[in-house]
Amino acid sequence: MQQLTFTEQGTGPGVLLIHGTASTQRAWEPQVSLLVQAGYRVITVDLPGYGQSHGECSLAACIAGVQGVCQITQPHVVVGYSLGAVVALEVSLRQAVQGLILICPAILIPRATCLFYDWVTGWPLDALASYGTWIKPLVSPMSRIALEQNPQTIRELWPSLRDWSCTNQAERFRKLTVPVYVACGQWDHIAPPWILEPWVRSLPQGEFRVLKGRHRPMESDTRAFDQWLIHALKAIDKNLSRL
Repeated sequence: MQQLTFTEQGTGPGVLLIHGTASTQRAWEPQVSLLVQAGYRVITVDLPGYGQSHGECSLAACIAGVQGVCQITQPHVVVGYSLGAVVALEVSLRQAVQGLILICPAILIPRATCLFYDWVTGWPLDALASYGTWIKPLVSPMSRIALEQNPQTIRELWPSLRDWSCTNQAERFRKLTVPVYVACGQWDHIAPPWILEPWVRSLPQGEFRVLKGRHRPMESDTRAFDQWLIHALKAIDKNLSRL
């Protein structure tokens, strides 16, 4: 099993935050502060090949590594963004959790988007890495983190994530019995609302929210995103108190 680098901050119920492709646990810094102040023990992790974690990056490696982190830290809620949402879903089948919060989950990626990223993970990815130093001052904090990542790690990961999505694996989770809170951006090209909403509505305890922006609502609609995240956590806590 992969040994991933993770960090814990705060005290209280455990919440695990899983980042997306071309990112690290640093992307969660604003939300870590928010959740620690709200009374949670916040766990963030670097997926394999990113940040301080090493090893080959595939979806299977991400799932195995995060499962190991869950066994150590015992979070009651798992939060996943994009790729991290896919990992969160798979881990929920292997590790008992009390709720899931999925942000722009890459579970049913449109075919046109898949073809676009098949192209991007070729020479355009190397070109972006070559000019990263010049581009970084012009882009958002999450984009700066993305430009720092090894292109080969992104290239290794993409086929397994694409294939998972294209084989409609999301259907396996329609009987999830825990609360599942899902949000995406209104113009999201990876996790578009028109694809996600029917899936969320089919879940026994699914709740769906559309925020402003594209695939990074935590940057494009920060205040609304943070309010929604706290709302989802508090709702899961309330559900637990009834059991």
